[in-house]
Amino acid sequence: MDLVATVSQSDLLEAALTEVLACPDCQARLVLEAAGKSLRCGSCGSTTPLVEGIPVFASSGPGPEGLQAEEMAFRNQAASEQLRNDTADLLSVAGKHHSVPLMGRYAHHFRSHFSAGDWLLDIGTGYSWHWKNAEPGPRVIGIDLSLGNLLLAQRLLADQPRCVLLICADASRLPLANGSLAGAWSVQAFQLFPEPIFQQVQRELDRVLRKDFMMELHHLHPALLYRFLCRLRGRTLHRRGRHGPFETNRLLLAEWLQRWASFREGRLEASSGYSELFFHPELGVRPRPYPSGLERFLVQHAPGFSSLFARQGYLRLKNRSCRNRSNALEAISR
Repeated sequence: MDLVATVSQSDLLEAALTEVLACPDCQARLVLEAAGKSLRCGSCGSTTPLVEGIPVFASSGPGPEGLQAEEMAFRNQAASEQLRNDTADLLSVAGKHHSVPLMGRYAHHFRSHFSAGDWLLDIGTGYSWHWKNAEPGPRVIGIDLSLGNLLLAQRLLADQPRCVLLICADASRLPLANGSLAGAWSVQAFQLFPEPIFQQVQRELDRVLRKDFMMELHHLHPALLYRFLCRLRGRTLHRRGRHGPFETNRLLLAEWLQRWASFREGRLEASSGYSELFFHPELGVRPRPYPSGLERFLVQHAPGFSSLFARQGYLRLKNRSCRNRSNALEAISR
């Protein structure tokens, strides 16, 4: 039997317990209880329940019980409304908010930079739709505040070999060992973090990422043309702060880079670009098939033009050689 074909959530959990998972309180090793219904810290004795095989870590501090409580409730409620949907329906729901084929290709390209033994982190994985049909290779830990989202992700990924271990956890309190991850990926999650949580997530990533890391972070972009069209419709595009049940910050790429300039003491190589140029669900624009070839051409050869109407901007960050100490701001301004 092909071992790849037998990979499941429980198989991934077993491997992660040996290689990367750790108590979020004391960073000691976690073990699976004999009954298989919870994880236990071998040092402080704290326990973590398993819900349908998904570890559910309690939050603390300014996490979901505080600054993100309303967002978590909103997402759990939205997930509960999809419980009867099949895989095609779930992908259709995701397709209302993201260009699924395009972002799946971005995810595949990001994952191709790593080796099969590596572990990656997907922050705010949601339904984990961008990892569906992923080839064998690096394993991904998909974390999300919403257990409801993860139960739907469990269903979406159920009919295929698994590369994603789903964990319900707070990104500002990661249940991961120091220096255990090769990379981190995120789509529209960092824009939702209130400032105290954003800073704590950065500290946690500094702790869990190894020295030779890579990150790719996608965010909503306040494109000039989109702002103009909003004004024509009599409304102002929300840019910063609280918006509905959660925080939403649409920042320019230079602004996002400024927020990461001091990460790892500024010893970063940074590149940036734009994505979902032609996908604007708020305006009813969801082209099928998506013109990904045209997008690649424009992003590579006309980034200034692309910025006028791109829905998303992204940053790619990785460690800079010790021979070059200039900061990330210099890297992206060239």
